[in-house]
Amino acid sequence: MEYGIQKAVRGWLAVCACALTACQAPQNSSISASASRAATEFAPAPAHAEAASTQFSAAKNCQRVGVLFPELVTMSRWEKRDRPMLEAALAREAPGVRIDYANAQGDADVQQEQAIGMLDRGACILIVAAQDSVKAVTIVQLAAKRNVPVIAYDRMIQAAELAFLVAHDSLKAGELQGQWLVENAPREAKLVMINGSPTDDNSQILQRGVMNRLRPLIEQGGLKLVFELFVPNWNSQIAAASIAQVLDANQNDIQIVYVANDDMANAVIGVLQSRGLAGKVLVTGQDATADGVRNIVAGWQGMTVFKDPRQQAGNTAALVGTLIRGGDPASLITTQALTSAGAPVPAIFAMPVSVNRSNVNDVVYLAELVMQGDACASGPASDQGACN
Repeated sequence: MEYGIQKAVRGWLAVCACALTACQAPQNSSISASASRAATEFAPAPAHAEAASTQFSAAKNCQRVGVLFPELVTMSRWEKRDRPMLEAALAREAPGVRIDYANAQGDADVQQEQAIGMLDRGACILIVAAQDSVKAVTIVQLAAKRNVPVIAYDRMIQAAELAFLVAHDSLKAGELQGQWLVENAPREAKLVMINGSPTDDNSQILQRGVMNRLRPLIEQGGLKLVFELFVPNWNSQIAAASIAQVLDANQNDIQIVYVANDDMANAVIGVLQSRGLAGKVLVTGQDATADGVRNIVAGWQGMTVFKDPRQQAGNTAALVGTLIRGGDPASLITTQALTSAGAPVPAIFAMPVSVNRSNVNDVVYLAELVMQGDACASGPASDQGACN
C-alpha cells in the first residue's frame, strides 16, 4: 500500500513539474484527460419522478438495499459520518430492511463487482457513491435490467438510466469557497488551486463554482493563478507533495491555496507549517471535518463548507422508504440534474453552509458533529474566540 502511494506521488509530481513550467497562465495542462469530461449541469425546473416508481418495479416491497461507498483512505467522511447516519436513517424509514454495505477502497472495478454481487443476492435498491462517475454507468445499466433503481449518493453517475441523485449543491459549495476568497484575498495575490479527483463529478462542479467567483478577479489581474491540479482520489499525500513543489518553484511566494476539501487542506497546512507559512497563506476546505475545524480555530485555515450528512442521509432514506411503500417520490424532488449527455435525473439537493471562525459555534458545534473540545485541543486554537 505504501509503495503504491509513493508511486502515485512520484507520477503526479512528474505531472506537476511539467505544469510548473507553464505556471504563469491559468492553464489546465496538469489535469488528466478524464477531468475534461463535462460536469453535471442542473436544470431549474423540478423533475417529475412518477415514471421512476413505475419503471423500477423491483423497489416496491424491497427487503434488501445495497449501499456502495467509494473509498476508505483519503476522505474521513464516508465511514465516520455518512455510513452510520445513512444506516440509522434507513432503519427509521424502512424498518426491517436488510442493508448490504461495501466500500470500493478506491477501485472502480471493485465497486462494480460489489454491485453485481449485491444484485445477485437480491438487492432491489442500490445507493451508490461512485468511485468513478463514468465507470459506474455500468452499475446503473446492470441494475436497470433488473428494474432496480440506483440512487446516486453525493456523486453524479453519468447514466441516462440513473433513477435519482441525492446530494448537496456542489456548485453552491464552490461558490461559497470562491466568495470567501474574493472577500479575503490580498490583491495581486498568487493563487494555487488543488481540486478534487478527476473521476468525481463533484470536483469539476466545485471548480466551476469557485471560478464563477474568482474568474473576474483573475481576468482583471487582481489574482494570479500560478498552478492548478485535479488530485487523483482526493489523495492528501499527492496534494502535499504538489504544494511543496509549487512553493519551491515560487520561492514560497504564494498567498492563497484553494483546496477542495479538509483532508487535503490538512496535508497542505502541514507543508505550510514546515516552512513557517501556516496562518500567512489563505487556505480553504470543505466537509467541516474535525481537522478542518481545528485548523480554522487555530487560524491556519480560513474556511470550510459544512454539508450536513444528516440531511443527505435523511433525504436518501426518505426516498428509499417511499419507493419501498410504492409511493410517488415526486414530492421529495427539489430539482432536476442533467448528466453530461443531457439526460435528466430527478434530484434532491441540500444546501451547504460556509463556515469560518466567526460562525463555527453556531454551525458545526451546534450540529455536534465536531466537539468543541476536539477542535480546541491544540496550540493557537485555545486563544481563539471559537474556543471560549
